Amino acid sequence: MQFGCGIQVSMEPPTQAEKKVIADRFLSDDAAEEPGRYAMFFSYYSMLFKGSSGDCVVNVAKPAYSSHGEVVSFFDSLTRDASQSKANFSGLFAADVSTEAREHAVRVLLQASIMIDCASKQYLPEGRKVGDFVPRCWGEQQPFAKFVKRCFPPPVQSRKVRQESQSALAQRRRLKAWKLKERYRVRLRPTDNLAEHLVYDSGRGILHVFRQVGFLKAHLYRSRDEDVDMGFRESLEK
Repeated sequence: MQFGCGIQVSMEPPTQAEKKVIADRFLSDDAAEEPGRYAMFFSYYSMLFKGSSGDCVVNVAKPAYSSHGEVVSFFDSLTRDASQSKANFSGLFAADVSTEAREHAVRVLLQASIMIDCASKQYLPEGRKVGDFVPRCWGEQQPFAKFVKRCFPPPVQSRKVRQESQSALAQRRRLKAWKLKERYRVRLRPTDNLAEHLVYDSGRGILHVFRQVGFLKAHLYRSRDEDVDMGFRESLEK
């Protein structure tokens, strides 16, 4: 375990066999057959569970995770009951794991498995928001499924928003990255937080774009036979 600018989980990158297990749970069974096709995902995963080389490192007595298999096991425990609170889930870690290590372990688990940052609000100025996007934190007593649901826009939108969405879809073939950058001075910023995808910060001229395309394709394949109107809890527990 390490910490510098925050607690860091320190593990060696997953082996090929471990990648297959991780891909099967965090991506899809198809991805597990050829995990090598998901280099960007595994680069991000390894960064989360190792920390950056520039961190100031000090030893901490007890790591939250001792192996990649344990990471997957904790994810299974979380998705077995998506109504459980963060406090209940954090209680599954060993008794001698510090509060700070538990917090970080939960955060990196959700970043790796469902690509959502459950603590992004803590690292922004009070009241900071961009358009309709509001950074979220998973509350101690908040059910997991409700937290995930709050990270995304509600399915019921106003007539104006629906009309604007349809208009954008009709013009999607004309929407090019170079046009946004050269004509409108929009800066594209890659993000690994799915909840930030297409969030536009008009004040700074920044459009956030989710870059983990392999993750999206894997989950489209994984959910190919599922009802598009499936609820968050049912989806998470699949």
